[in-house]
Amino acid sequence: MAIFHSHAGIVSRSSGRSAVAASAYIAAKQMIDERQNIIHDYTKKSNVLISKILAPTNAPDWVKESDTLWNRAENFEDEIASLRFRGHKDPDKNIKSEVAKFDYLQSAQTAQTLECSLPVELDHETCIKLVEEYLTQRFVSRSLIVDYAIHWEIGNPHFHAMITRRAIDLETGSFSKVKDRNIVEKDQIKESRKIYADKVNLYLEREGIEA
Repeated sequence: MAIFHSHAGIVSRSSGRSAVAASAYIAAKQMIDERQNIIHDYTKKSNVLISKILAPTNAPDWVKESDTLWNRAENFEDEIASLRFRGHKDPDKNIKSEVAKFDYLQSAQTAQTLECSLPVELDHETCIKLVEEYLTQRFVSRSLIVDYAIHWEIGNPHFHAMITRRAIDLETGSFSKVKDRNIVEKDQIKESRKIYADKVNLYLEREGIEA
């Protein structure tokens, strides 16, 4: 019968993670992390049913390419650091600014992550509809970009999703300078979990499955 699992996390430089590497892993792709000049190759993985990017209507075309999306997300944090910590004429204050900039660059968060189980009772097509409906309703509606992939493992079908920490500004065609901090708060993570659970139950009910 269906077993529910939902785990949320963060891609943060403080834990040595890269959004580019994480995206390459979930999609079983080869991608180049331009910031670190590292190639991440997961093309030998064979359990990826589908990988796709979900974005708001009228979002710029560049968000729909995973390598471009996550390299830009990583580089945007560097740009924010340069804007926020510009140094100072006073030597002591300049040192503090440089230290703050270094700390920001070392701890920047570039994505929220989700790993959720899929009911073994549902077929491929229905699972894709379920995942895309949920991610669009919960995250894309906030102008966040979602990169997701379904891993169809025997007895353990599940999906991975990476959600940008910053919404896309449809007027400028770039990321917002303000992060969506609300969506990663504890109560909102619980709400995301509940919404997904309700969505799974709805789909099971539609299919006449009592699990």
